[in-house]
Parts: sequence; C-alpha cells; structure tokens
Amino acid sequence: MEILFGTTNLAKQETMRRRLDGMGLEILSLRDFASVPEVQEAGRDPLQNARTKAWTYWRFYHRPVFSCDTGLWIRELPEHLQPGVHVRRRDGHRMEDAEMTAYYAGLAEQYGRLTAQYQNAICLILDEKHCYEEMSQDLSGDPFWITDRPHPKTVEGYPLDQISLVIPSGEYYYESDSQEEDHLRAGFRRFFRQSLADWEREHQ
Repeated sequence: MEILFGTTNLAKQETMRRRLDGMGLEILSLRDFASVPEVQEAGRDPLQNARTKAWTYWRFYHRPVFSCDTGLWIRELPEHLQPGVHVRRRDGHRMEDAEMTAYYAGLAEQYGRLTAQYQNAICLILDEKHCYEEMSQDLSGDPFWITDRPHPKTVEGYPLDQISLVIPSGEYYYESDSQEEDHLRAGFRRFFRQSLADWEREHQ
C-alpha cells in the first residue's frame, strides 16, 4: 500500500520507513510530487497542526496520507521563550539546521543545561470517512538535556541531536545506546497497525 508522508524532510521520511519496515507500506514524501499545496500551521498544539496538514494534503492528492507534528517544551525557559510547536521558528524567521543548533545551544549557555521533551502527534487519513489521530506519550520522546557544546557530528534534518544528551548518562545521543528509538518504533507501529485494522474491517 502506498501512503504519503506529508513532509519534504528526507531524514524524517527515512526514519519513518525504518519504523514501519515490514508492514507492507511504501512511504512516499512530498518530494515525489511536482506540486505541493501550501499549509498554514496555526495550531496551538502538535495534533492541530498534524490534522491541518493531513487534510490539506488529502484534499489535494486524494490518496492515503499521514502528517506528523512535534512540539518542544523546555523546563528551565520562561513562557515567552518556549518553542512549543514553533521549534524551528523564532521572531518570524524559520531557522535552518545550523541556525537552530546555534540558537538552542545559546539558550543552554544562557540558562544552563536545559531539560527538554518532544511531544509528537500524528494524523492519518485513509479516505474521506476514515481519519485516525493521536498525541500520546507512546509516540513522544523521553526527556533529554540540551547542552551548549555541540557534538562534531551532524545529521541533516535533525539539528538538535547535535546538542542532545541522554538522561541520566549525560552521553550525546550519537554516542549512546538509548532505547528511545525502540520505544518510538513500537508506538508508531501500534498506531498504524490499529488504524489499518479498523479501516480494513470497515471494508470487509
């Protein structure tokens, strides 16, 4: 089954392909299409943005599609500096990878080591009457630290991994055997398995 992942981020597409490997899904991305509709992400939380994106793409392409969105909350920061759903945006400017790493490293330098957590949401639309969505701890990352000292390694599309440390070991994500990806893989596979099973029952 072909399914469109509403993203142009190749790193995120490849991550999702690995998470859903063996489930009989061919994961396409927006890069596979000549025209891409513009989406206004004005939601107050990740689920609202994921829902807006998924419906926009479904109405444009009329094919099974899912969209994800992420929010970031940092314990030590005042409210006006909380990234929330605007992880890449500051003062109206969309940050590229290097800018994003430098910005959050600068906050860690100013406020000390930061304790952060991502909250993930997904919206899957299989047809006009079947929309499945979720925002839960099962799909979200573990708390982690943000440091002001970037690791020399970089991965395009994941700029904050360069300054992310695992709690409680303090190791960089790149050097750790953290089980977080196993946790996320299980959560996303469960979501797709349940959603597809419900959809298939409706079509029997």
